[in-house]
Parts: sequence; C-alpha cells; structure tokens
Amino acid sequence: MTSPPQPSPKQQAVPSRRLWAVRGAAIVTLLLFYVPSPPWEWLENPFPLFLIVPLSILFLAILWRLRKAPRKDGLALAMGAGGVLFIGAGLFVLPNLSGLSRFDWGTLLSLGLFFVAEAILTGGAVLTYRRIGYTRGDWKLLARGVVDPLAYFTVMALIISASGPLLYEQRLRHNAGEAAAWMKQLHACATAYAAGHPAQGFPARLDLLGPDGTKCLEPLPPSGEKAG
Repeated sequence: MTSPPQPSPKQQAVPSRRLWAVRGAAIVTLLLFYVPSPPWEWLENPFPLFLIVPLSILFLAILWRLRKAPRKDGLALAMGAGGVLFIGAGLFVLPNLSGLSRFDWGTLLSLGLFFVAEAILTGGAVLTYRRIGYTRGDWKLLARGVVDPLAYFTVMALIISASGPLLYEQRLRHNAGEAAAWMKQLHACATAYAAGHPAQGFPARLDLLGPDGTKCLEPLPPSGEKAG
C-alpha cells in the first residue's frame, strides 16, 4: 500500500506575511461594511442589517477557512469574493462619483480604503496560492471560489429586492412614530421656554432648547435630519 504523496517544501512553506495581508484585508473589509451604518443606528434604520450581516458571513468564512493548512479553500474564496466585490463596486460606484460632494472626504476615504482592501485581498490570495503550489484538481476549487460568491451575491440581491418594499414601508412607519414623538417633545420644550421667557415667547432657534440652551431637547444629528 503506497502512502499518499507528501507536499513539497514549497507547498508547506506558506509566507506568513502574505497570509496575514489576506487576513488583514478581510478584517478591514468587514469593518468597512459598518461605516455607513454603525450598529447603534440599526434600531432607527434596520435595513442595513440585511446587507451587512450576509456580507459579514462571507468574509468570516474566509477567515475561518484560512485557519489551517493547506488553506487553499480559504484563498480561493478570498480571490473570488474580493474580485467580485472589487469589480462590482467599481461598476456601481465609479460612474456615480461625480454626484458626490467634493468635500465629502469621509465617503471618498471609505471608498478608497474599500478598493485597496479588495485589491490586497484578491492579489494577496493569488500570490499566496501560487506560493503554496497548484496541484491537479485545483481548478474545481478555484472555480468554486468564483462561482460561490457570484451565486451568493445574486441570491442576496434577489432577497433584498423582493423584501425592499416591505422594509421601506416598515421604516416609514417607524419614522412616523419617531417624528410624532419628537414633535410632541419639541412642543413641550417650546411651551416651557415661552412660559419662562414671557417677554420673548417661543424660541427663535432650536439650539435654544438644546444642550447649549435649556437642555430640554436632544441635539439633531449633523445632517439636521431626524427619523427621516
């Protein structure tokens, strides 16, 4: 009975720096998913959950598969997911860059970091895979690394498009309740201000009721919009 072929020294020696570059790019991508809508805003707008959580699962799977040798399945998935996101995001974002404000440095920086992270993820996975060595049958693994993310993103897009109207209606109902509660609080604060300032009456500006004024009203977000 013959023993199975042992991997060559070239296949055994996985460059740790390249491997950590792939892991780091996957972690950065995960963190960037949360930049547009951090978790503390999900109660007000739960829609991003349906985008962030499925994408996070895919990149968590990459990190999980990179735990143990030979790591080829994780590298193949990293190539496919990183490449699909890089190309897909480029086709969607680049034509719309002209609509961004030239002073919106936060969005531009996030987009730049995202494209850099996907380029490092894809390129690092390719170089590391080549360093490990290609063997017979690897084409199936590499094909799945591309097909699986494509199928995953397609199914996710179909689910989001089908549930979009329901989520939008739910968000409108939530915003209506939040807006009504805020207007009720605003009326109470303004009435109290007018009673305390009979010569002036109702406040001329909202900031007179905020932290720099009577502290009766919470400050509005920087966008000036609350509950839609």
